[in-house]
Amino acid sequence: MARQLAKNAQIMISDTDSGEPKSLEALASWTYDKSKTEVDVTGIYDANKQYIPGQGDARGDFTIIVDPESETLEILETAQKADTLVYIYYRPDGTGASKPQEKIPAYITGLSYSASVDGRVEAAVTFVAGGDVDSTAQASV
Repeated sequence: MARQLAKNAQIMISDTDSGEPKSLEALASWTYDKSKTEVDVTGIYDANKQYIPGQGDARGDFTIIVDPESETLEILETAQKADTLVYIYYRPDGTGASKPQEKIPAYITGLSYSASVDGRVEAAVTFVAGGDVDSTAQASV
């Protein structure tokens, strides 16, 4: 099995379903949670608890360094204020034809800013899925 380097992974965003995604400018950190719920299917005569996997989740967060001229920051602020969907792209192997990607229609549920007196200003963003995740490979460029 080939190694998969995390350095190639990308989180991108678009404000439309068919728009070309843009890299999140000055991305400092990110998480993407794809965990599944556990459904208890234990029968009355079973010796121990038994489970099956339930529905998957699609939520996460990321932190970006604030640039007042950032297009992606404007997309995030607009979506958060108006409760509209944005499309977050998770590309574990980077960008390229036939490489895997997950396109998440998402609501921006959290947007907060922080800074230290002598440090950079950062925006912490949280998102949750607002529809089905599309796990189709990337199209040819």
